[in-house]
Amino acid sequence: ALVATALHGLSFVFGSGADGPKAVAVGLGQRRFGARSIISRAAEDNFDDFEYVPLPTAENLKAGAKFEGIVTQVRDFGAFVDIGWDYEGLVPKSMLSDNFVEEVGDVVKEGDGATVWVVDHDKEKKRMTLTMTKKKMNRLSPQGKQEPPCDLNLFSEVPDDMWLDGEVVGTAGFGAFVKVSPPDHEGSAQGLVPLGEVKDGFVNDITEEVEIGQKVKVRVRSVDPENNRLALSMKQKEMPPADIASFVDLPADTWLDGTVVNTAAFGAFVKVSPPGSELSIQGLVPLREIKDGLVTDINQEVTAGQQVKVRVLDADVGSNRLSLSMKQEVKKADMSGFANVPDTEWLKGSVVSLQNYGAFVEVPMPDGMGSAQGLLHISQILDDPEDPGEVLEEDMEVQVRVINVDTEAGKLSLSMKPK
Repeated sequence: ALVATALHGLSFVFGSGADGPKAVAVGLGQRRFGARSIISRAAEDNFDDFEYVPLPTAENLKAGAKFEGIVTQVRDFGAFVDIGWDYEGLVPKSMLSDNFVEEVGDVVKEGDGATVWVVDHDKEKKRMTLTMTKKKMNRLSPQGKQEPPCDLNLFSEVPDDMWLDGEVVGTAGFGAFVKVSPPDHEGSAQGLVPLGEVKDGFVNDITEEVEIGQKVKVRVRSVDPENNRLALSMKQKEMPPADIASFVDLPADTWLDGTVVNTAAFGAFVKVSPPGSELSIQGLVPLREIKDGLVTDINQEVTAGQQVKVRVLDADVGSNRLSLSMKQEVKKADMSGFANVPDTEWLKGSVVSLQNYGAFVEVPMPDGMGSAQGLLHISQILDDPEDPGEVLEEDMEVQVRVINVDTEAGKLSLSMKPK
């Protein structure tokens, strides 16, 4: 039965070809099925913007294939869907939704359009099992001619840096099941690629990374023939960590390429390699070293997998800790010339920048050679504003006096208030 005969006037567009119709698209504004739809046009005012969905053929009607169909029967145990094949497929009650379904009729009704995926297709018995929720595709049944199962011991001698061709046959909340064969063997086995081995960085939803039937490259992480377990990875083999001592003598102005591994409330962990080495190690970029200014949320600044430039602040061999920075090196200013300036002497300054805690003011050096910046804390601003911007603005000229000089740290504290 053709799906078109059951659509009651819905608009189909067929592609041409020697073998008949190749694809179908349905006009906008027709019946929708919950959050899904047989509508494939993206915008109501663009009548040429169609997404063509393949019709089922003997070649593409296999596990994992996606089709559009019409609900033809609603039963207590599920719903029958016509996808345009010689016979209808059954969506079991448990595969109608990600959530528990009490009554089939609460989810679908006859005539509803539905997006479905093939779970199992028995050509001889003319039986087809479908699902309306992609997250339950891990219930997939093997399809077609099956390779003979192989002994997991055949994977024991496979080097952990050798890539094997695999095919995703199922997914679950904890990873992907991949069918793979050992080198020079026709048999196959299923192994698990845990979420943490799908890619570098955090994986939130496995279905966003792989899909049923996808060809992937995997390598063997571990084999447990006794418990019939095969652990796989889609990630490059981890190299041994770099020696932290190789970072000790790096100049503070040497920039290194790094990759953000993950983030925490106190900063970002970055994987970095010393110059001329392929080995890497993780270091911490504290919040204050992410950028100039206040960082309130690390995730607004960097994300896992992001490429960044970092420089070494400290390499502690004893504790095996590497401190990094994403900020330019700020050389300490020579403030010794201000040490003998009386705290009653007024200096003419210019506001350079405003912060929520005060303002930075540029004042001339006592010897007249150059200038230096000092911090005018909010508590030292006239009229005691709640926000420095209420009183000050950038490039504004102000009268300030020196209240503290820290020559070792290269810091200068200023005040607008009389002593």
